[in-house]
Amino acid sequence: MQDANVDLWATDEVHFQQHGSRCRMWIPPEIKDPVLLHAPTRKSVGYFGAVRLRDGRFVFRLETGKFNGPSFLQFLQQLRSASRGTGRRVVVITDNARYHHSRLHRPWREQHAHHFALDFLPAYSPQLNPIERVWKLTRRRCLHIDVLPARLIGDRAYDSDPLDRRLELDFSIELIAPNRENRSPTQDGRKLRRYERRWCVERLFAWLQRFRRLVSRYEYHVENFLGMVRLGCMRSKLRYL
Repeated sequence: MQDANVDLWATDEVHFQQHGSRCRMWIPPEIKDPVLLHAPTRKSVGYFGAVRLRDGRFVFRLETGKFNGPSFLQFLQQLRSASRGTGRRVVVITDNARYHHSRLHRPWREQHAHHFALDFLPAYSPQLNPIERVWKLTRRRCLHIDVLPARLIGDRAYDSDPLDRRLELDFSIELIAPNRENRSPTQDGRKLRRYERRWCVERLFAWLQRFRRLVSRYEYHVENFLGMVRLGCMRSKLRYL
């Protein structure tokens, strides 16, 4: 339901861990349930956050202590100050954490209920809070160990408009590939000059083909074969040291 006299905000808390999280990775097909290890640590940073659903305005507060009633009251006061001036009643969507119902800030909430109120989500659906998308995007863009190139150079087999759009929208990767013979030119000629550098990866494949244990897989366990691949890459790079 849309009401021009009401501003909907969604608020929540989050902890960002010191160690990065994995977004995507390559694994051999033999491994069905990969186990990822990271350095053991409990160091993290906490934030209160709120997003306005009408236009995406974001308000946040760094929390160096614990999430509790007093810290949540301070954030509510900050959010009330930031949301004033629109002439609309503010409704804040939040989950059912215990300190959201704290008796400490209940008198303050009742005092400002006519223009600033909390609306609690059902206990079984905290994931429906719209701000969860903000935390997911933050982790994906800032915390995930996901190093992707800005440009991807391929041969004519990569010449595909849907592939170009998918890489651009999902991963912000620019695909550089010459057009096939039966297609009209769609690539910028200046950017196609980078295609001349593709011989580097072809050279790498040629170097790896010299190692018999890589051309034919003798190892039963995939970990041993990957170790041989790394040794082949290391031996090839040592030629330039």
